[in-house]
Amino acid sequence: MPEPRGGRFLVGSATIALLVTPPLRGAAIEPRADPPAVAAVAAAPELVEARAALAERVRRGEAPSFAVGVVREGGILWAEAIGWADRERERAAAPDTLYPVASVSKSITATGALALIAKKRLALDQPVLPLLEPGALAGEGGAAEEVRLTHLLAHTSGIPHLWHYEYPDRPETLVGPSGLPGVGFVASKPGARFAYSNLGYGVLGVALARASGTTLQRAMTEALLQPLGMQRTTVEAWVGRGEAATGYDGEGRAIPHPYRLAPAGGAGFFSTLDDLLRYVRFHLGGEGPDEAPGASVAIARALAEHPVAGHYLFGWGVVETAAGPALISDGEIAGGAAMILLLPARRLGALALANSTGAPVGEVAVGILEALAPGFAASFGVAVERIEREIEAPGTPPSGRFAGELRDGDERIAIELDFTDPRAPRLELGGWQYPLQRVGWQRGALEATVVGSLPVGAGKSRTHRLRLALWRDGDELRGVATEQISDDRPGSGLPHYLVLRPVS
Repeated sequence: MPEPRGGRFLVGSATIALLVTPPLRGAAIEPRADPPAVAAVAAAPELVEARAALAERVRRGEAPSFAVGVVREGGILWAEAIGWADRERERAAAPDTLYPVASVSKSITATGALALIAKKRLALDQPVLPLLEPGALAGEGGAAEEVRLTHLLAHTSGIPHLWHYEYPDRPETLVGPSGLPGVGFVASKPGARFAYSNLGYGVLGVALARASGTTLQRAMTEALLQPLGMQRTTVEAWVGRGEAATGYDGEGRAIPHPYRLAPAGGAGFFSTLDDLLRYVRFHLGGEGPDEAPGASVAIARALAEHPVAGHYLFGWGVVETAAGPALISDGEIAGGAAMILLLPARRLGALALANSTGAPVGEVAVGILEALAPGFAASFGVAVERIEREIEAPGTPPSGRFAGELRDGDERIAIELDFTDPRAPRLELGGWQYPLQRVGWQRGALEATVVGSLPVGAGKSRTHRLRLALWRDGDELRGVATEQISDDRPGSGLPHYLVLRPVS
């Protein structure tokens, strides 16, 4: 099962690599010829072909279920769930089925924060540190004190990416109401660079809750969910438990244990098709109750304040297409995927949910908008490729040797990178040597993967995997090493701070 990714089109983390985990027990179940379907609103005539294509995806086993919705000018053109929320128990998916939405949580958290800003309970330029528990966020040279709300919203806080699975049958994995495993630190100067971060949005969720004097769930309910009528949206559910859909791996096998993803503000929300249709209508300019934040707050700010060449603001990826700016909120978790895709200029939006690892929710959403705005798909694809080229502009790899330390809390571990032979760069950590793999320059940072085998006693060993992201700071290299931990289940991607200096 892969670890969760951020926006798969635009904002995937610079420090993520796939985990290789043992196969789950049990055989894949063949998809049924005629999957169940529950429609709240039947597909409009121009979407009949898209509906048939979606049913075929379920029949082919691309996911046990999809739930899709389409909004145009405030009206719903299509709202339907096709397939199984739990195939083994023959529980059909429905518009009120809870799905994990992974990184779609970021746009929800951001919209809640903007609602509190509108009520003068938070401010964009407000320092974050006073809203956190003591010791929750560290940083050299006063960097933690410089982090402001606007940095968290735009992924420019310098707080590294983190992902962590929680399991109710493994109490040691539970991280508490803050959703932060206590590893927060600022790795680069706030405002200096874009770095996609679940942990940054986890900090935002904590700040939102503490500014409201309550939990994240209650704060979001008061600020956003209740005013919009999103009665089922929550951070307190589990995949495969209660009314939430069962998660399935990429081979179609049910994942046999309940779980969820932390930190909550960055990746932990669950929602339904019904609730997210309200959310989409609101962001496209639909009327909301008086106590709701002003209509289309996030959209209006994103389009008015973000440059055309930019690609992320206030929880949304921003893509300039021939049909106008497209805004994206998407994500993936083991056993689930979600996508919201909006064309605000046309007051048009599509959303897709699924309960399977790697489900093609992006293809579904793009295909729906193509049916309503011919030519959109090609224009969207070209725009995304352009942004990816800008983000991944090549840099000059370092040469020679660099030595320094990996900081794990109070512990300091000696580390050395050797680029003397550019064909065979290597890392030395704690007396062990590893070749660097997948070395490249992306998002203004040198990236590489390190995979090795460490002895754990009695002739046994375990795979040790690090993902490096390093940037130049004068003659130094600074950045993050994300340690990826798993066993028979996805576990965590925990970041550690790196500082390396040239060795003469």
